[in-house]
Amino acid sequence: MEEKIFEKRLEAYSSLYRVLSNFIKEIQFDSIDSKKIKTFFESLQNMDSSYGILYGVDVGLRMYDIRWVIHGLTIMSPKQSEEYSHSDEKTRKLRLEIQKVEIALKRELGVYDKDFDSYRDIADSVRDQ
Repeated sequence: MEEKIFEKRLEAYSSLYRVLSNFIKEIQFDSIDSKKIKTFFESLQNMDSSYGILYGVDVGLRMYDIRWVIHGLTIMSPKQSEEYSHSDEKTRKLRLEIQKVEIALKRELGVYDKDFDSYRDIADSVRDQ
């Protein structure tokens, strides 16, 4: 039974990771607007409805948190969204929040055996070994 759950998680988490990773790249290398944010939020909501049954505690909590963060962005006015997308500090924090979900996905799949908050933490951990 556990093997089947793992296989289902691998499939689901790969799809979810792709959506998260693509949005981080848009934030980092492009610009985000209210339409992109709403599309991303809809994708998260749909994936949560489809795959939520497979979440472990950590992924479930991280998904809950990120959905609230993104929901907050969807209710901004177009002017607020534009200002937000041009703030390096705000978009950096958003990327870090999304990374926490990515890392939780990887941890539940066994890629990481420790709890990390960011990819920088992972890199530092590897360098320290």
